[in-house]
Formats: sequence, C-alpha cells, structure tokens
Amino acid sequence: MTPLRVGLAACGCVAFIVLVDRAVDRLYPASRPAGLPSPSTAHDAGGSVVAPAGASADPGVVFFDGGYAVGSAREIERVIAARVRGSHTACEQPPPTAEERARWKPLNSELSSVPLSELLRRSDLDLVTEVSSRLLNKEYGAGFDSMSRPEQNVYLVSQLEGEIDNGGLDQFFVNSAGNCALRTAVALDEMGRAEEAEIFRGALALFPDAAPSEDRATRFDQLDALGGRRSRWDSMDRKLESVLLGTATYIREHALAFALPP
Repeated sequence: MTPLRVGLAACGCVAFIVLVDRAVDRLYPASRPAGLPSPSTAHDAGGSVVAPAGASADPGVVFFDGGYAVGSAREIERVIAARVRGSHTACEQPPPTAEERARWKPLNSELSSVPLSELLRRSDLDLVTEVSSRLLNKEYGAGFDSMSRPEQNVYLVSQLEGEIDNGGLDQFFVNSAGNCALRTAVALDEMGRAEEAEIFRGALALFPDAAPSEDRATRFDQLDALGGRRSRWDSMDRKLESVLLGTATYIREHALAFALPP
C-alpha cells in the first residue's frame, strides 16, 4: 500500500462507518412505509446491532453501532438490500440535519488548524490527506451542495478510492457512494484523469445503459442481475487503487476554489 493510501485509510474507514449510518437514517424516516424493519431494534450482550429478523438467513451477520457489519460480503449485501427495499436515494442528498451534524461531530477526527495556504506548500501526501479529511467534515457540516465544483470532484474521487481500498468496486456500488457513480466519472474527467475515467466507465458499462441507478434499492437489483459478471471488476480494482495520486496537483491548480477552514 502506498504512503498516500495509508494516509487516507483512516479517513476512509470513518467515512464508510458514518456514511452507512447516515444512509440508514435517511432510509428510515419517521414516516417509513409499514413493514420496513427498524435498523437497530435488537442488540446482543456486547451492544452490537443484530440484523432484523427475516432480513438474513445467516444469524452470523451482525451490524454494530456506527453502521458497519461483520459477516460474508454477499450475506451483508443481502441484509442491506432487504433494509433499503421500498426506499429511494439519489446522488445529491438534502443538507445534513442538526441531529446528523451533532452525531458526526464526536466521530470527526481532530483537524489541524493549518491554513490551506500553508498546506499547499507541504507534501502531496499531507495536502491530499488533510483536504480529504476537511471535505468529509464539510459534507457532514453543510452538505455536498455547499462545496465548490473542484471540492466536489476531489470529494467524490476520494470516496471512490476509499471504497475500492476497503472492498473494491463491489463495495463502491453496494454502498451509498455508488449513488454518485455517474457524477464520479465526470469528476475523473474534470480532474484530467482520462485513463482512470476510461477504466471506471468500463465498470459502469456492465449496468443497463452504462448507468448504475442512483436509487440504491434499484441498484441492488441491477447488481443481482449481473451475477458472475461482477468478477470483471477485480482487475479494475487494482488499476484504480491509487486513483487519488495526482490529486494534489489538481488541488494546487484550483486552490482558490477550496474554501476549507479547519
């Protein structure tokens, strides 16, 4: 694993946990349709959240406080698919609620107080790691729409690499990050990552009309229909593992668009 990927791993893990947690909240509003299971109704002795009854044939799949799970990838996928059934998601969500911001604050790692002007003079690793952390903080503080176009591009590409590093393109499309798959392809284009954009679009090409649905429930059906063809993504994973390399140059070229207070 490259130093850059090591530096971003912690951000990716926290992002994954909180993104799943926020996604579950979005999918289960107070007025959720009758029959949808509550995401955290049963706890074991250790305080972990057990998957809803009937959602999984494997009692070994356990969802922990914070939104992450332990179990086989395919079984976890089936559990999540059952949970999102009847819901609707899109790439651009409404701004975070006050409750979501409050829940995110204690999970947020300490950010340095170094101004961006000084970060721009530091190494690529320091710059990309810190900017990625601050963008994650901005998403949960004010929402995706609050970001400038260059900030959105870096945020989306950092999400792509974080998912790939943790579980490959399979995980990207299963998780809420996959809601923005088409927008992520555009981000790669706009950042001048033509080779990575072509590889990524090769992954999108397996979906109907080369367009994974922004609706997560629909996308689970699309993933099911792909069957064994999903194995084609394995070789793509390796080629996209360091997609953030070179992002520092893009950040420096668009520094004025990064309004990132610590």
